[in-house]
Amino acid sequence: MIKTPAQVNEEVIPAVYKTIKKQVVDQPARTVSQTVPAKTQTITRTILKSKGGITTWEEIDCKLLDPNVLPIFYELASARLTSESKGIIDNTLMPILNSKNVNIEIMSHTDSRGNDAYNMSLSQQRANAVVNYLVSKGISRSRLSARGFGETRLVNRCSNGVQCSETEHKRNRRTEFRVLNN
Repeated sequence: MIKTPAQVNEEVIPAVYKTIKKQVVDQPARTVSQTVPAKTQTITRTILKSKGGITTWEEIDCKLLDPNVLPIFYELASARLTSESKGIIDNTLMPILNSKNVNIEIMSHTDSRGNDAYNMSLSQQRANAVVNYLVSKGISRSRLSARGFGETRLVNRCSNGVQCSETEHKRNRRTEFRVLNN
């Protein structure tokens, strides 16, 4: 989200010419005046046109920006897309990507089983699998971004050390998407 884009104006500051005289101590209790030639330099500075003009990026939690869940759920420790998953992508994402020139962010997640680093890597592989499938269907890779979140965004109480059923864990092994522009 771009808050306020920066506006930059270049301004040339005119040079000021002066002759500077200074007194130099040559010997104790004796001074000699010396004329120093002026040095000129043109300086260009960048100023903000209006207050708060610096561009800032900030990820915020907002219900308007909530991702849509693709009902793609993965097997434990797998990033493989099943034929059922491919059908869901064909019926959900392909119509959006074919009807409008939009960019889509693909976000994949894991359950809490396995160590955190492994889960982060696995979730990125899952997101990349969806992107690669869309590219194989003719969608430009530049319109897609893949982000893995590991187990950082669980949808239920099933965090590390909590006993959960396989069905509860499966809800966390998911892929979501968000339309970035339209």
